[in-house]
Amino acid sequence: MRFLIIVLLLSASPLYAQTFQAPLEPSFSLSPSIVTPGATVLITLKNVENARTTMVRWFRDGVLVGSGIGMTDMQITASNAGITSVVQAQLESGESAEIRIQPTSVDLLWSADSYVAPFFKGRALAGAGSVLRFEALPHLYRDGAALPVSDLFFVWKVDGATKKNLSGRGRNTIALPDSSFRVDEVSVTVENDDGTIRGTAQMRIPQRDTVLELYQEHPLFGVLFHSPIPDQFVTNSRDIIVFGVPWYAGTAQGTRGIQYEWKLGEKQAQIDEAHPYHMSINASAPVSTQVTLSIRNTATWLEDTRRTWTLFLGERGTLLP
Repeated sequence: MRFLIIVLLLSASPLYAQTFQAPLEPSFSLSPSIVTPGATVLITLKNVENARTTMVRWFRDGVLVGSGIGMTDMQITASNAGITSVVQAQLESGESAEIRIQPTSVDLLWSADSYVAPFFKGRALAGAGSVLRFEALPHLYRDGAALPVSDLFFVWKVDGATKKNLSGRGRNTIALPDSSFRVDEVSVTVENDDGTIRGTAQMRIPQRDTVLELYQEHPLFGVLFHSPIPDQFVTNSRDIIVFGVPWYAGTAQGTRGIQYEWKLGEKQAQIDEAHPYHMSINASAPVSTQVTLSIRNTATWLEDTRRTWTLFLGERGTLLP
């Protein structure tokens, strides 16, 4: 009977399982996480037992670059693009860990199709209603060889929001078809298949409102784009042809999307539908008059710009009503 009681007590006792977690192996973290050529990189050694009292020796490409008790941080300068550096940390316990640092860079280019004067060699700025185009030129390498664009995955963000429909493998160019509302920042992250090689770039987009300028069209030299007409303009001629330019107006619908309206004084001027940006002014006597140009961009009805000039033709005359 006594034996049976002991058995029953043992079988009624709860059983507890003991679990043992293997210590984590030493590893690294980088700051910044994506390294660009020539950048200062902080390497932090993690998962080290008794880190404050352990001797750590740091090697870069086999050369000792630092050592000390509790020295779990090492700062280095990244190499040029395409050159890989191997950084190793050795502990007095015999453990070691290494990391390969491969600097990457991405050039981000942009353009806008906003209106500029003919033969203008500068950049067309981002105006309301313009199409913005971006191209990412990645410089990612593996073992010194550049990775082709077709093998890389591109993730695009606009003002912090990921554009899944514009992202994907080999998609290094995008177009934002309508910037009626302000676009402040565009960024792209580029990586290889397994995400071990990554690069990123971002930029803020300079936005410009439409600027109206007036130019004289010379009978021999054509439109004098090098010399815009000031707010008050004096000419000996009684006849003048002026050419209006709505700088940086969006042309998402082509130049036909820009509507011109001219006034001479308070009177609506007749427009040549084939050349609405031209206005011919003829005076039979010396006179001064106000010329007002208004433009409306049909790509975005939010834009309605106007400007007025005072022209003195022949000689200073009386301002017309």
